[in-house]
Amino acid sequence: YFLNLKIINMVTSPKKAAGTASKDAAKPASKKPTSKKVSKPKGKGRKTIKPKPVKKTEAGGKNSYQFRPNRKLNAKETAYKKLRLEVRDKSRVTMKKAKMNLINRLMKPKRKVVPVKKAPLFIKKKVKGMLRNKGIKYVPVEKPKNYFNTTPTYVKTTKHKAPKFPVKLRKSLTPGTLCIIVAGSQKGKRVVFLKQMESGLCLVTGPFKMNGCPMKRIEQQFLIATSKKIDLGKKSFDTVEDKHFKRVQLNPKKMKKDDTEVFNKKSKKYQVSASRKKSQKLIDAKIMMIIKKQKDKFLIINYLQHKFGLDKNQY
Repeated sequence: YFLNLKIINMVTSPKKAAGTASKDAAKPASKKPTSKKVSKPKGKGRKTIKPKPVKKTEAGGKNSYQFRPNRKLNAKETAYKKLRLEVRDKSRVTMKKAKMNLINRLMKPKRKVVPVKKAPLFIKKKVKGMLRNKGIKYVPVEKPKNYFNTTPTYVKTTKHKAPKFPVKLRKSLTPGTLCIIVAGSQKGKRVVFLKQMESGLCLVTGPFKMNGCPMKRIEQQFLIATSKKIDLGKKSFDTVEDKHFKRVQLNPKKMKKDDTEVFNKKSKKYQVSASRKKSQKLIDAKIMMIIKKQKDKFLIINYLQHKFGLDKNQY
């Protein structure tokens, strides 16, 4: 059917058929038909294809474009891309700041540097009859010293005493606690803590009848507080102060005019005052009364009488 239609068309339009036949004859049979190239318009009418901008992201700024890649990126690649955008935007901001700082520096008026005139050390004087230096003599403004002391002079410095602050007492040291003396002439002895003095030292007693430790002052760093405690109650020890423990210098170091008296005299020995002995007896009696009232009085007395020490396999 289709062949018949073609033949009819060829018969009806011989010109067209002849034209097509001549063209087909001119073309070689082996060559394939080529696609026609479309000529692009030149000049103003030419269209330029721009990439479509994506919405603003956290990394990008105003003019930041994020191109859609043909393939999907990995997590590492996306992170690297965002970082590049951030760096680019930061560099633009820093460049702007640097330009503005430079402009501000240039616009500021320069300060006028006034030269300081130094006082002259010498003054010119004309001397009559002086042949050399054309009769000019240089005289110093300030006359130098003619006398220099060979022995050095020492300036007395004033000693600045540190301000006295109240010494903080440890929480474990409370009136009535049994303590152990670590250093000093009475080291190793068990003692009863009474109170803290105004000077910051701790008042402590043996008592004297039990272990031979008298009433004395000691620093808290040389005391080990134990868990055992005696309830002293309302009994106060305000009568005992720092004045009771002050000693008088019996043997002064300064020599008198007569040297013969020094050899004849004997050095005096320290003796405890009668008022201190009385206060020792009163305080010891109070503490002994309190210990006797305790349920474990025998254990406390035995504990105070013996010195502190470590036995075998005790650390």
